[in-house]
Amino acid sequence: MSNPTPITPEQIEYLCRLAAIQLAPEEVSKLKGDLGRILEYMKLLEDVDTGGAEPLVQPAQLAGGLREDVPGTGSDPADALRGAPKSCDGYFAVPPVVKRAPKSAPADGRGGQAGS
Repeated sequence: MSNPTPITPEQIEYLCRLAAIQLAPEEVSKLKGDLGRILEYMKLLEDVDTGGAEPLVQPAQLAGGLREDVPGTGSDPADALRGAPKSCDGYFAVPPVVKRAPKSAPADGRGGQAGS
């Protein structure tokens, strides 16, 4: 694990956009090394022989945690919206919480989108 997997500055920049964070240059350097070491460790885990291990569905057994799914009557939408500070066309109106990052990915195409 002495040679971390190389991470490009473009990949770091893309991750920062996705996470909506800004890093100082020294933080980018540290993150680049940390992520490289994490990826190198993941490579080690890929080599672990798990052929004889039973799949683990739940780490803890849940007893009675779920109820039967029975259809019932719901709230009247007008009643639900009556107490809302703002509504629009029968829906709750809320301010945006997260700004979307641009859809561009790093030049190598490893942007973490579905299918990559």
